[in-house]
Amino acid sequence: MSDLSKEQKRQLFVDFIRFINAIEFPNEFDEPKRIHLLSLDERMVMAATYYLQDYDGEGFSIIIEEVDNDTVNLKIHEPYTDDFFEKDNIVVRNGILEKYKNFDVDDTYLSVGLIEIVDNIPVVRPNKILKIPLKSISFYEKKNE
Repeated sequence: MSDLSKEQKRQLFVDFIRFINAIEFPNEFDEPKRIHLLSLDERMVMAATYYLQDYDGEGFSIIIEEVDNDTVNLKIHEPYTDDFFEKDNIVVRNGILEKYKNFDVDDTYLSVGLIEIVDNIPVVRPNKILKIPLKSISFYEKKNE
């Protein structure tokens, strides 16, 4: 993989977005604070890590649209482009957005991780090294149409 172009690496991240199953938000005591995009597909997590580990930029922007207490839609804006990557109906811990929106979101980073189901219990294996700066985090409630 080391001889892939920047665009090929970017495509790995775009592919990963389609395989996001859950988002883990930090709690108020986490330091540093990381938002982990989680997937059940280990290969996709490795591909996203490969793209992001070489990332050196001004930071991504994310938009979280709350669908209900445990589901969100996600938009990620890649720096230096006008591209938004989108994924709908992603699972989050029940009620976490209300808690997360009420504490300081400055110095929050983007990361990825693996989620596994062990004995019908989800086990999160976050990447504890990856720290990609977030330029902005926005929250919206989904409008019923």
